[in-house]
Amino acid sequence: MTKAVEGCVARSFSRVHFGLIQTSESYRNMNGGAGVALDNPHWEFILKPTSSKIPRIHVNESCGKLSSDLEEFAKRALSDFADIKTFELSVVSSVPHHVGLGAGTSFRVGVVNAIRQALGQGLQQNDWCRIGRGGTSGVGVNVCLDKGFVVDLGRRRTSAANFMPSSSVNNVSKPAVLTKLEFPVEWKILLVRSIGEMGFSGAREIDVFRENLPLSKEEVQETSAVMLWDILPSVISGDINGFCKGIVKFQGIGFKRIEWTIQSELTLQLRKFLNGFSGIGYALSSMGPSIAVIGTDLLPVEQALKNRFGDRICISWGR
Repeated sequence: MTKAVEGCVARSFSRVHFGLIQTSESYRNMNGGAGVALDNPHWEFILKPTSSKIPRIHVNESCGKLSSDLEEFAKRALSDFADIKTFELSVVSSVPHHVGLGAGTSFRVGVVNAIRQALGQGLQQNDWCRIGRGGTSGVGVNVCLDKGFVVDLGRRRTSAANFMPSSSVNNVSKPAVLTKLEFPVEWKILLVRSIGEMGFSGAREIDVFRENLPLSKEEVQETSAVMLWDILPSVISGDINGFCKGIVKFQGIGFKRIEWTIQSELTLQLRKFLNGFSGIGYALSSMGPSIAVIGTDLLPVEQALKNRFGDRICISWGR
């Protein structure tokens, strides 16, 4: 048995979700997705043993307030291990919630991973049911701890299966990974979103799935082809121009096409503005509102965005 350590510091990273791939009823597996981990923003946790029998959670002021569902998850996870050891959890760095960067998934995986680390263990199979994410796409659960670019194969479609967001699909294992690659270090990611805008979540997110899926076999075939023959080979070969062209093409097809139709006027203006640049790619992450801009020299893009949109937008560097 691995020896437990006296507390630990652990990180869990956010991600850009480029989109779902197989959202038709024509094939054995459904969903699946592609995405890449970000260096920032990220969650950082400090876990220390405590003599108290009641698990405690502290959140740095700079992190703001935890959403009620994340706070409840953390309390429940700490309580699950209380018969082994009781911990005090401090959250010292955070990911904005409901802006399309996978904050909820990253938090859940990060908390359980931190507890396992403090116990001198690694994540175990039954932890994924406890975490309760990855039922639709396996991007977040596969990159939030060890980064990289990933394409996953989703899960088997059954007669009772509906197309739903990961937050609404429970008691599933991690989707199988088609490939996981290093994202070229010289490829930078700039994150931009309208200030104060929240993405779709909960019932609103479920409604988008219910009202727009399944898609046709033909549209899914196009989505799969762009991912397999444009985007993936570009990552493997380090072809930034091929990647940028492929990822922009991906914005107009499949479920990503649907996700763009529900964006605010300002987010659509940002898309139109980015279309005026050459040599970059961009992608709406999940259901937005965050847009990831990808390229090797993004400083001019950052300045142009600030000049055009001013204090209406939030800009940060993802990597």
